[in-house]
Amino acid sequence: MAVVRFLRWGSEKKPAILCLHGFMGCARDWESFSDAFQRTNSEFQVIAPDLPPEKDISTSLISLLDSEGLVSAVLVGYSLGGRLGLHSAIQNGTRFPIFVGISTTAGIEVAAERARRAERDQALAARLSAIKAPEEFRLFLEEWWELPVFSSPNRSSPSKSEFIQSRLQCDPDRLAQDLERWSPGSLPSLWSKLSAHKKPVLYIAGEADFSYTALAKKMAASSPNAKVEIIESAGHQLLIEKPLETALCISKFLSQTDHGLSPRGGGL
Repeated sequence: MAVVRFLRWGSEKKPAILCLHGFMGCARDWESFSDAFQRTNSEFQVIAPDLPPEKDISTSLISLLDSEGLVSAVLVGYSLGGRLGLHSAIQNGTRFPIFVGISTTAGIEVAAERARRAERDQALAARLSAIKAPEEFRLFLEEWWELPVFSSPNRSSPSKSEFIQSRLQCDPDRLAQDLERWSPGSLPSLWSKLSAHKKPVLYIAGEADFSYTALAKKMAASSPNAKVEIIESAGHQLLIEKPLETALCISKFLSQTDHGLSPRGGGL
């Protein structure tokens, strides 16, 4: 099992929010969010790991909690991290008694659609594996930024430049492996499990991210104890576009939820 590297904001003596980044991301993606969250809610520490290279990351996340002496934590996931986090929360409700999904989904319900997505992502992984020069990767990232799913009234040229510059640090081969490991075409659908998951859940989506706004509402309607927050004038990339508003949504949700978390030796 891989050692999980992580960043921390706030005191290790406080209850924890464990934040999972999206595809092509890293722990540092949570910096702006965490700075904002610490200003709005000093009750928690924020822990953001780099996703370990394992298809089922639940064991690694629990090992991280154990290594930090944490009995339980709020689990927050963005996009791909949301799908992986939802699986972990459903599978390990005692360790992750509260889940927050940002711009995420419970997977692809229809088997034929999963197969088509798997085929597309296999082709994308092959393209990433074939990249040998930085300029090839830069072109890939520029095309990725322009994908329709990321369309938003709140995007800007500086944001694009910062995104590309940060993602140039990624290894295309590792990204190809992540696609093969975590493609929505290969991960199981969790829709049938939502109704049995009775722990508190919050789904957040950007107003301009029409597909994921609909998914957030559908997931909340399928869960017995879920809420939805839609952030105005924002799209899919909420950690880039609206970190403060995202932090405020989560802070508000936690203030209204009896989380019962204890930093060390306690828990639900």
